[in-house]
Order: sequence, then C-alpha cells, then structure tokens
Amino acid sequence: MSMDRFSEAYVAAQTVVKSERFPTDWDDVIVETRALLAGEDGPVAAKARVVTDLRKKIAEGEKASGTAKGKAACEQIIEAAKGTNAIESKRAATLKMLKHLYLVGEDGSQKLWVYSPPKGYTQWVFDELDGLGETAMKAKLEDEAELYSADHRTVMAEAALQARKVCGKVQAALGANEVEANTKKLVKKWMFGDDEPSKDEMTAAISKLRDGFKNIGVACCNGSLIFSDEPTYRAKPGKWENFGMIKTTEKMMVLYLMKGFLDQAGKPKAAERWLCVETIIHELSHKIVKTDDYAYDFHGLKPGGTKFPSGAGLDNADSWGYFACELDGILPSSEEAKVYKIPTKVLKVWSKA
Repeated sequence: MSMDRFSEAYVAAQTVVKSERFPTDWDDVIVETRALLAGEDGPVAAKARVVTDLRKKIAEGEKASGTAKGKAACEQIIEAAKGTNAIESKRAATLKMLKHLYLVGEDGSQKLWVYSPPKGYTQWVFDELDGLGETAMKAKLEDEAELYSADHRTVMAEAALQARKVCGKVQAALGANEVEANTKKLVKKWMFGDDEPSKDEMTAAISKLRDGFKNIGVACCNGSLIFSDEPTYRAKPGKWENFGMIKTTEKMMVLYLMKGFLDQAGKPKAAERWLCVETIIHELSHKIVKTDDYAYDFHGLKPGGTKFPSGAGLDNADSWGYFACELDGILPSSEEAKVYKIPTKVLKVWSKA
C-alpha cells in the first residue's frame, strides 16, 4: 500500500538505518542517524547536525566527482545504497529523504523540522523509488529542485514563532484574574456572533480557548512540530490549492503546507504574511483541540442562522485562527470586514453537543 503521511516514511527510514548495512565509510553518519531517528514523535533535535553532516558528505563526493551537482549527489547515494547485486531502493530513499530534511528556526526552545523533497515527486520518496531500474532511479535521485525554498523555510520558522507568540498573548489575555471587556467582546464576536452568551457559556468558552491556545503554543515550539510536503496532493490540483492540512490520526505533529501557504509566504512584507500564522493555528487546533471545519473564511465566519449558530465558532478551526489574529492585532481590518459575515454556505451543519 502506498504511503500517505510523513510518519510512514519516517518509520521506514528508522527501519532502514537500524537493519540495513551501509558501506563502511558511511558508518559514522549512519550511527548518528540512528540516534537522530530514535524519537517516537519525530527526529531528535539534539542530533540535527546529522543531516548537515550527511549533506556535507554528499557534497564532498560531488566535489571529488567533478560532475553536475544533482548527478553527483545521485552517484553518492547510489554508491551508499548498493547491495550485493543491485541498488537497494529503501536505502536510497532513506538517504534522499534525510538530504531534504532541515531543522530551522531554532530560537531558544523553538525547534521546527521542515521536510522539503523535490517538487517533481508526486509520491513519498520510498514509493517514488520502489521497483525502479537503475536508470530510472538515478533520474529520480538527480532531482534536486526542492518544493520549499530556503526563503520558504525561513518564513515557516518565522510564522511558527509568531504563532507561538500570538497563542501566548491570547492565553495571557484569557487567563487574567478579570478578563478585560474588549477580550470578552472578541470571544463573543467570533464564537457567538450577535447572540449574548450566558455567564456560564462565556466562562466555559474562555476556559476552552485559554487551555487550547496554551497547548497550541506549546506545540509550536517543543521540537516535535514538522512542516512537510504531502506529495500525493500535488497530483491532485484541487487539494494542492489549499493552505494546509493536518492528519488528526497521525501520531506525529505534522502540518502539511500547500500552495496557498506558499503564496502567502512569498509576499515581501512580514505584515502581509499574517495568513501563514492563521493557517498554523487553524491546523494545530484540529489536532490539539479537535476543532472541525464547519465554515472557512471565504464562506463567512460570523455565527448566526441555523447552520452556523451561536457557539459554533468554538468548534470551528478558522474561527480560532481569526480570533487569535484579531486579538493579537495582526488581522488587517480589510480582511476582517470580508470574513465577518454569516456564512453563505457551510461544510456541515453545527449543532450544540
């Protein structure tokens, strides 16, 4: 069965470095790689230098070969992946995967992994290489044009750090001994619309939001957050046009970032990239708070009517993202005006549990 998530490729790589025998000149790198991949929740940040060393080893081989970069990198991986009679595709896939794995945005306790495989891949690397002959495999391994550029990775790190700070500000505002009237006004606005919640409903909403944003903020910086391509979605244009996606059943904290996010990440000014922050909060709320998608911003996010009534915002991911961005002050007023309307349609009807 084909892979459909980062964690499956990660476990496959774990198995390879534990059980496969590489050439002796790779011993040092492979020993350290075992330690890197020993984490159950993702790569071990303290061992991040391993991927740098791996790229360095490949680069040294490239320099010695005197051939074109992509071709030389391919040759280094091929040599390391050769078995008794043929190239072992799983070995090659493991090295190719690690070559495109980066630890970025290290700021104190913040550690973010980014997996940026070649944008020409439309399957996970183990599936891309499986069953290929040497010529076809070399063509795949020579592909070096990564989906996420260095600039993209920088913006991802900045957005994750900003999302962490936004969550901290929200948590502090909702955790005050006496929550300010303006904060309560925003809770009412995004979660209840024009209806006035009861005192108990407001207390419960504040508690849910405070605890949820605390845990989302922790996830943004605890070293287990991974931003990854989902290559199979790039073969499906309708899915690839989206901003992001998270698989709630996946044990690892992996956020898959797509074209919509990359378009925002490419904007020249940081203030114009607020939607990257909103996307991160939106997706992590699915995983951590178990929100759903009842309405997206382009549908409208104001609670009201029978399909998205008062209280619906508490279970809607985009409502969490926009509430946080407005409380923090990064939501442009022009964007707020566009989305704060009763939804023109909903993905599903919300009802109070």
